[in-house]
Amino acid sequence: MEDFLIKNNLKKHRIASGRPQWKLALQAGIAESRVCILEQGAPPRTMEREKLSRALGVTPQEIWPGLVD
Repeated sequence: MEDFLIKNNLKKHRIASGRPQWKLALQAGIAESRVCILEQGAPPRTMEREKLSRALGVTPQEIWPGLVD
């Protein structure tokens, strides 16, 4: 399973924004459970990358550096 994990900065950006997982999920329009598993390194869907980066006010590359579409 570890081979499929993707290093990301989602948790770092979320904490810096002062939001708990449920609030970020609500603002991004995705399930809180997805925020949790994405923070653990699950591969994000394209729309999740866009929604979460928009909600956090950063680019997708700042959250998922090196991730190529």
